Amino acid sequence: MEYYQIGPLGLLTESAPESYRPFRKMRPAMGGAELTVERVSGVPELGVWRRLAEHAMMNVWKPKAEEAGWLLEDRSCSGWMWVAQDYRTARFYAPDHCPQQALQQAFALLLQAAVECALIRQGFLVLHAACVRIEGQGVAFSGPSGSGKSTRALQWTQHLDGTWISGDRPMIDPDSGSVYGVPWDGKEQIFTNVCAPLRCIMEVRRAGHTQLRRMTAAQARSFLAGQLLIPMWDTALAARALSGMERLLRSVPIYRLYSDQDEQTAQEIYETLFRFPQRIRDKKEETKMKLKQGFEVVEMEGDYLALPTGENVAAFAGSVVLNEVSAALLREMAQRECSREDLLELLLNEYEVEREVAAADLDGILKTFSELGLIQ
Repeated sequence: MEYYQIGPLGLLTESAPESYRPFRKMRPAMGGAELTVERVSGVPELGVWRRLAEHAMMNVWKPKAEEAGWLLEDRSCSGWMWVAQDYRTARFYAPDHCPQQALQQAFALLLQAAVECALIRQGFLVLHAACVRIEGQGVAFSGPSGSGKSTRALQWTQHLDGTWISGDRPMIDPDSGSVYGVPWDGKEQIFTNVCAPLRCIMEVRRAGHTQLRRMTAAQARSFLAGQLLIPMWDTALAARALSGMERLLRSVPIYRLYSDQDEQTAQEIYETLFRFPQRIRDKKEETKMKLKQGFEVVEMEGDYLALPTGENVAAFAGSVVLNEVSAALLREMAQRECSREDLLELLLNEYEVEREVAAADLDGILKTFSELGLIQ
């Protein structure tokens, strides 16, 4: 059995993916919490399990009767991982008919899931973020896939003497506010066995200007809930993750970052964080708006219309003719709740217009929407 130290967690396994090599150590006489993983041939007895949930690239099965723990299934059916209820032991099932490469991929995926759950069990968090270290401190760029967090983190390594901690899913100690590199990653394939105090977490948003704003507790809570791993199939483990999130809110500043992706912007953000923190904007409550139920935005022969639907047809006389800008705003509000700042950034990103002009136009449009009863 080989021993690996991933932050506070000791991992014992017969083999591990190559990315785990920087984390391999001599097994200490007395170490931290351990997860032991063994490999066996064949498949588990599926008759005693029922499929409970789909999560990322795997299915989660729950026992029908007394069998304790969870069964994790790679969706390509190349392997299975049984994990004990306390996440201290696990067993990887390798079907005899599967190609070796497929088995290795399945093992890496399910081992990562087991280790991440074991870390959450110990009170730690897994954050979807690109994280770098600069001046001895960690800075995490987080947000949905495609938001540009990896690009911004890469700029800090290329132009600001930053070094990588993790490109995709660092581990965080919410009590000490420390961030750890881990032996798994996304497309960046960055595996560093380092730890640093976490200076801040930034939610990345695309914009034509640079601004850093503190989040309110409600904003930060809503943001983190979508970026932290919260294993909802296990209510006890999910509760631990949510408890850790609350502790994280008290130990690490959470900011909202509006910026583009050029080198000068990276320098501005760095200077704001490390040299001129007084530039960081204060918290700001945001009113969320969305398209009211019973309306649909459609395009008909080049014209844009807000049409009432269903029971709303009788209550609303006719349709509303929209221009291209108004239609774009309503379509965005049909997909998600938006703040004024969200909608302003949409205008600035899509149209060549000065910020002051866009802001004045937006306020007029939103006033009209409200008077017509299109938004709530």
